[in-house]
Amino acid sequence: MRKQIYKLFAMILLLCSMAVATQAQNSSPTLLRAHIPFEFNVGNKMLPAGDYTVARINPGSDRAVLQIRTADGRESAMVQMNSVVGKCKRKQR
Repeated sequence: MRKQIYKLFAMILLLCSMAVATQAQNSSPTLLRAHIPFEFNVGNKMLPAGDYTVARINPGSDRAVLQIRTADGRESAMVQMNSVVGKCKRKQR
């Protein structure tokens, strides 16, 4: 009887841990908040100094698109990120 209770407890614990892992993968995208103390360019657009949020628009795609927006929502810009894979060549002596 005790062995069955331990097995049941272990199965419940396993199922709960799997549910938590699944929920962590499907959670809403991370929002980055930053205070930028100077004007800066994003592509061809000049953005003023201030508080900003940065969010990934298309989390399901392999090409990331980031939205950079002021805290008040008046100014925003979007940037497409490209991943680069390269090889380092070592200098021979």
